[in-house]
Parts: sequence; structure tokens; C-alpha cells
Amino acid sequence: MKVSIIIPVYNVERYLRLCLESVLSQTYKNIEVILVNDGSTDKSSDICRVFSNLDKRIILLDKENGGLSSARNAGIEAGTGELIYLLDSDDYIRVNAIEELVNEIEINGSDIAVAMYRSVKEDVEDKIWKIPESCRFRVTDRSCLYTQMISNHAWGKLYRRELFDGIEYPNGRNYEDVATTFKLFERAACISVSKDELYFYRQRKGAISQTFSEKNISDFLYAYTVIKEYYGRKPCEEYEDINYYMLTVLYSACSRLARVSWKDSALYKKDMKYIRNQFNSHMKSVKLRHYIDRPMTWKLVLYKYHIAPLLLKLWRWMSHD
Repeated sequence: MKVSIIIPVYNVERYLRLCLESVLSQTYKNIEVILVNDGSTDKSSDICRVFSNLDKRIILLDKENGGLSSARNAGIEAGTGELIYLLDSDDYIRVNAIEELVNEIEINGSDIAVAMYRSVKEDVEDKIWKIPESCRFRVTDRSCLYTQMISNHAWGKLYRRELFDGIEYPNGRNYEDVATTFKLFERAACISVSKDELYFYRQRKGAISQTFSEKNISDFLYAYTVIKEYYGRKPCEEYEDINYYMLTVLYSACSRLARVSWKDSALYKKDMKYIRNQFNSHMKSVKLRHYIDRPMTWKLVLYKYHIAPLLLKLWRWMSHD
């Protein structure tokens, strides 16, 4: 099966080479690499051209800057593989990552295959990705996302192409994966999950996930609204699991909200009140003891009893001291 690896690129000259080296070194060879240069202003575009000249499996798309969603959408549309793999250009993958995921989809007929990721520091350039690691998968369903067995990140997952039919990442929005990944899982009848690490996620200061702004909060709450409206229009068997998932999304929004330097304190209070009201509404449908083995549950308990907001306020006060 052919795999289209989609890599949006924007001003990542420091990390791009390692990302591409890890991709071109894959033990699974039936791949095409869609590099989407999203209007980079550093040397990223030059690096893309060098690598595209080295390997005919690389297809380079140059476009005006439109954001991560726009670049992902363009790459997915251009890809011709039966399978889609999303990779951020500042991250990298284990040398046998694609092979392990493809084998699992072929063996069990899964619609999505996903393994765990390892967070690495901004300046890490180790060679651990060159060491193959055999994965043990277990077959499950979409509840693995709702109960936070796996993350809702777009990257690090191998999808069947048809899951994306009619689905795009929302242009101009951050946290686009929060608003989209659940839709793909809704369409998947069979999902394979491994606890082994195949993806290396680089934590850097300039990344969206490490930036806290009023726009990011607005986009995060937009993603929550998309999820809420989606499930409000259709009956679902996993009612409690979905409400648990929305609790985790609201908690994540709250934790980000507390780390924003707000110019408008009234807007801050309004958003906090909205999150609390929505949280209380979903809590009526969830018994947290059913999710006692999930790491997020204890954070939800702290938030439910108003302990987490106090800790977040203390953190905010100390960080501005």
C-alpha cells in the first residue's frame, strides 16, 4: 500500500533536515513525501529543494502562507497514496515507523493505526530514531480517543485516505486537530493502538502548543464548539465517553486561559465562566470513577472541586511576579 506522508513546512530551517532524513530512511519504501512550503521566509524552502532533488519520491508544493490547516489540506489533496500519514516538520519518526503502522493496517484491516510519541527538547539531535522498535498493537474502537488513551494530535497516525473524504482542517484556526481528529475517528470502524513510541515530538518555544494568546483561546473554544455541535446533531452509543472527552477539552482550554496575559479582564472572566458552565453541564453525564485509570481524570477532579483554578491562578501570579 502506498503511503502519502504530508509535511507542512514553515520557517523550520533548524529542524527540517532531521525530519526529512528520518522520512527518507524509512524501512518501508512505498511512500511519497508531500512537502508543502507554506510561504517560508527562512532557508526552509532551499532545504526542501535540495531534498526534492535527491529523492524522486518527494513532491514539493510552494504556496503563499495560509497556516498549518491550509498546508495540511493542500498536501492531503495532492497525495495519491491509499494511506495518509501526517508529520510536523520540526518532529521526526523512528526508522521503521511507517512499516509498523502499515503492517498493522494490512493484518487487521484497521482504518487508523497509531503508536505513542516521545517528547524531546528543542535542541535534541540524538540518533535514537535510527533504532528500529517492534510494536505490539491492540485493536480497539474510537473510544480510545474519547477516553484519552491516545492524543487528538493530527500527526503520528496512519489513516486510510477515504476517511478524509469531505473533511478538511479549518483554515485560519489553531488547534485545528482538536476540531478535526474526532471526525476521522468517528468514521473508523477499527483502530489499532500501540504503546510503543514511533514519533518524536519536539517541544519548542515558538510552537503553537507552547504559545498562549487570546486568539489561541478563541480557537480552542471554537474547536470545543465544533465537537459539541457535531454530537448534538446525532445520537451516539458512547455518550458518557464523549462527555468525558469534552471535559478534557474544556480543562485544556482552562489551563491555557490561565496562562494568557489578558488585556481585557472582562473577556477573561467571561471565558472562564463559560468553561465552568459547560464543564458542569457535561459532568452530569459522567461518573469519573469509570475513568480512574486515565491520567486526565485527576485533573478533572481538581477542576470539579475548584482546586485546579486556584492552582492555575497561583501559577499565573507567580509567573508575573
